[in-house]
Amino acid sequence: MTCSIFLLAKYFSKNSLFILKVVLLSLFALLSFSLKEKKVFKKAPLHHHFEELGWEEIDIVKLFWTIGFLLSMIGVIYGVWL
Repeated sequence: MTCSIFLLAKYFSKNSLFILKVVLLSLFALLSFSLKEKKVFKKAPLHHHFEELGWEEIDIVKLFWTIGFLLSMIGVIYGVWL
């Protein structure tokens, strides 16, 4: 049991940003388009949406690095203390 939790935390810490990006944003875009019949994002990949809003590429990279770091710390904390 402990080994499986450790492996889950290790997998989550490595891939959490990509999992959240694909699952949650796809689900959010699909639900909002079906309910409101209006697009939420201007372009398909999330980083292109931020570019369309006028963000610099370096700021987008910093944002994704920060989110990835925070989610990996959550995965480590989950793996160590739970």
